[in-house]
Amino acid sequence: MTKIIENILLFFNKLISKDKQNHTNGKAREKVKSVYIALAIGLLLTLLISLMLPRGRSLKFTDLKEGEVYLGDEIIAPFTFPIKKTDEEYKRDLARAEREVLPVYVRNDSLRKLQIKNLQAFFDDLNTIVRIKRSIEKTKKLTQLFAAYKINSSEEIISLFIKERASGSLMHFEESLGRILRDVLSVGILNEDKQKIKTNSGKISVVTDVEEIISSVSDFYDSGDIS
Repeated sequence: MTKIIENILLFFNKLISKDKQNHTNGKAREKVKSVYIALAIGLLLTLLISLMLPRGRSLKFTDLKEGEVYLGDEIIAPFTFPIKKTDEEYKRDLARAEREVLPVYVRNDSLRKLQIKNLQAFFDDLNTIVRIKRSIEKTKKLTQLFAAYKINSSEEIISLFIKERASGSLMHFEESLGRILRDVLSVGILNEDKQKIKTNSGKISVVTDVEEIISSVSDFYDSGDIS
């Protein structure tokens, strides 16, 4: 930009110098000089205005229409501007979003490994306790174990384990319970009550490490199903 202006001024300076050589009359020379200066200012203003106008590239967006899908290059506004809506429009858009946008849940497979590990640790402790011969100590240890794992236990359940001495039946119980737990975890357990999930279609979006899956809420368990 600066280089262009310098070249224009240099051009008119040469013209003025040449005019000085060809005109001996001072008044005529000053008149021609003022004309050249006016032309130079006019050209400079024209150049500046043309640089300030939108580039020809913006013409590619003039044929865009409201509601059409644009698949071209990303369009970024040079300034931030608000999109103002009336209260009625805002409430209508909000209601439409609640109808059309599905609740999103992120599948956490690390919890599956943790629950299986906790089950194994529980039965390891249980197998150690059932070998205790003294009933009082055995009852105390069983109560502490159930409390540590937040298991609701009745006197009948504790009495059942107090009488248990052989590890064969416990092993069978552990295998059966482990198989049930794996089946439940493979399906998935929602971290909230299914009845409280807001979805008109009965569908939710489940995000895994590799994909997003649209599933029915009824396909999953919740805390009420497994309690």
